Order: sequence, then structure tokens, then C-alpha cells
Amino acid sequence: MSTVLLDTTVASLLHPKKKRSTLRADYEPHMQGQILALSFQSVAELWSWAEENNWGSKQRDGLTIFLQKFLIIPYDAALAKVWAQLGTHCKRIGRRLETGDLWIAATAVRFRIPLLSHDRDHAGLTYPDLHVVSYVPLPFGGSPVHLHLRGFALNNRPDNWLKLPSGAIHLRCENGVDAAASHLYVFRCLHYGQYLGYSDCD
Repeated sequence: MSTVLLDTTVASLLHPKKKRSTLRADYEPHMQGQILALSFQSVAELWSWAEENNWGSKQRDGLTIFLQKFLIIPYDAALAKVWAQLGTHCKRIGRRLETGDLWIAATAVRFRIPLLSHDRDHAGLTYPDLHVVSYVPLPFGGSPVHLHLRGFALNNRPDNWLKLPSGAIHLRCENGVDAAASHLYVFRCLHYGQYLGYSDCD
């Protein structure tokens, strides 16, 4: 029996209320017969949901019981070093990764276990000892295309579609205004279909 790490969203799919979720059905085959692990970061995020939604004692007790399903992986000094290394790598390639998502990915790297994630920040991320399984839909249905950004032809294949220097990208949005953009802005523009145009790859 081996171990897989679940991100917070995938872990939440195991709640009894989501038993019939089609998304849960996508990830379930990767969890069958495995030890299901959570990063300490995911535990914090789940408790944050309880706080933000003013859960009562019954719901909080339910969350405590729910968390007993998982192997909880705590912080350690080696994990902090991996977090720093992975975070630096993402910055260098222009890949956006929020602090919490970085802790989860670093945990997968630190212990060399697959990460089941339904988070766009993890989808398509490549790094030594990191194996991400994700069913997050990619822009344009994941089909290879060239995006027409001023001075660039950017391929949306998962391993390289965001690799451009921050602040060096120009594109024309739907309102006709040229804009210099950071990676995050480009990501959001592509996600919402605001781009100059695209063409199929040969």
C-alpha cells in the first residue's frame, strides 16, 4: 500500500455529502487502496472554512472525525527547505503559486508521493519528485494552440504555457486596450478568453 497526498479540494470531495459528485468519481480511482495523506496546510484550510462559515459544535465535531481518515503530514525543517527551493523555481519560470499551495506541493516533493489536486496552481506543474494528478480543465480544452500575444507565440501545453518573464508580456484585451501584464494577469486573461487571438498548432 502506497501513499497519495490530497489537496484541500480533493480531500473535501470525500465528505459524505459529495458522494455522488462527478468530480469525486474522477479522483477516486487514484485513491483506491492508498493511504490518504493531508498536508498540515490543508488541515488549516479546512478549519478555516469552519471559522469563516461559523460552524456549530456538531459540524466541528464532524470535521474532527473526518480528518481522522487521513495521515496528517506535519511541518519539519526539511520541508521548509523544499518549500524555499520549489518557490524559487516557480518564480524563476514565472509560475504563480500561492503560499498555501506551495506548502502542499512541497510536501509531495519532500516525501516523494503523488499529489491529487484540483487547483490550477498545481495543474501542469513540473519539478523533480513532483507528480501531480489533476482534472482541472486547461484553457481551450487543453488543445495545443498558439496564443497571439504581441511579440510572442505561447503554447498552452501544461509544461510551458506560463513560462515568460513577469511584466514582459503585452497583449490586446477584448476592449482593445494594450496592456503590459504580469503572469497572473495573463493567466486570468487566458482563463476568461480575453486574448488577441489564437491558431491551431500545425
